[in-house]
Amino acid sequence: MTSKSLIATGKIFITLAITIASLSGCESREATRPAATPTRNTIAKSEPVQPESPSPLGRWKGAHTCIELLANGDVELSLPSQTPKILVMGRSAIRVDAKNPKRFHIEVQQPSIWQAGYTSSCRKVHETGHFIQSVNILGSEVIADQTAFFTFEIISAREAELCASKVGETMPKNPTRACERLTKDVPLLRILWHRAERDASGTPIPPKSARQKTYIGISQISTFSPGDLLALDLAARSQTISLKTSNDKLQRVRIEVLISPTEPDIFRLEVHVLQDQGNDVLATPVHVLGTLLEHGTTMTWTAKRLPNQGLELCGSEANCQILYRHFGRY
Repeated sequence: MTSKSLIATGKIFITLAITIASLSGCESREATRPAATPTRNTIAKSEPVQPESPSPLGRWKGAHTCIELLANGDVELSLPSQTPKILVMGRSAIRVDAKNPKRFHIEVQQPSIWQAGYTSSCRKVHETGHFIQSVNILGSEVIADQTAFFTFEIISAREAELCASKVGETMPKNPTRACERLTKDVPLLRILWHRAERDASGTPIPPKSARQKTYIGISQISTFSPGDLLALDLAARSQTISLKTSNDKLQRVRIEVLISPTEPDIFRLEVHVLQDQGNDVLATPVHVLGTLLEHGTTMTWTAKRLPNQGLELCGSEANCQILYRHFGRY
């Protein structure tokens, strides 16, 4: 066999090896929820991709735009510099570019757009939080329930570029659609989470979209057991958990929480119960996620982001409860 034949044969073997290795894809964490099939980000490869190729998953933030691609298939887009605050939520479909393995085409499917409540100085302007129909992101109009398109290119381990796009484009061709340089950021969990509402039989009703009401009413407290978490407020300056007490009441307990991301969509929570509660909530023993709640107690929880804005909290494998993101008027 000639040297040219050997070189050609070697190229064929190398190509086959790269193709087989690329089939393993980008790994992502599966997220479970009641009565639902586990989902994950769909990354459809247009060309074989090296196993070392970077992943777009995570939170990336710029001066005007922020995108978070979760391993459970959710995607969030926000506008940090805009008032009132805007949050776009949907399901993601991610495709690797045919020519550049560091560039990804992202579809934001069935988006919901939340505008947070806003009060101006001296209360001259007051708007309550509500869902809106459209918002402009990077020069492209994102419309509720209509798929939006973006390109995302990883420049380095800490930098990426997000561009508004449309179906079929490899890069923005319309000068009104812009790009922004983003920096890798720490995933956030400082949100108000509530227990899902229940039907007449007491069965939880997980939301089908962010626009569905997810939080329970006061009348439903009796359907829970003592120690059940009804809310976790990580957004306020004074963090609290709300739970059912042994006398069928809703009680808030002041806490301090140290949040540490450990894996995609997964966080470690060190929950410290403050001493100065100012009430007798802890007079009757109650267990929360497997731990007896007492003044000064520090509990270690695992929090896992679930599809459709869910959060699974576990004190141990046998003690888990699911809350959902709260969208309040104020």
